[in-house]
Amino acid sequence: MKNLLILASYFCLLFSCSKKNTQVLEINKLPIVDYNGSDEFYRNSGKVKAYLDKQKKQTIIFVNNKVVDFATFHKLMDSGNVGAIKVIEDSTEISKLSYSFNEVKKIIIVTKK
Repeated sequence: MKNLLILASYFCLLFSCSKKNTQVLEINKLPIVDYNGSDEFYRNSGKVKAYLDKQKKQTIIFVNNKVVDFATFHKLMDSGNVGAIKVIEDSTEISKLSYSFNEVKKIIIVTKK
């Protein structure tokens, strides 16, 4: 009876260590990637988004004397049809174009090819 029990335990050990089971063990040993999920990270990402939204709100983009949004401006930049870009950030020049410097901090003038 004792020999039968030992023989049964050897068979269990032999069949439990097959190639398929060892492959499963190797897959489970992959490294764990830790993303920064701290509160400070999320607070800072909110601040960056608020800053970018404020910057977009305070910027006016002219393409061939027509006001366009940022999406149209990025599509134009990606297409390569831009001839020249002039960026105005000076308060006196912005006021010469009859815009309030309190509301508009940057004007981008783009001319197409």
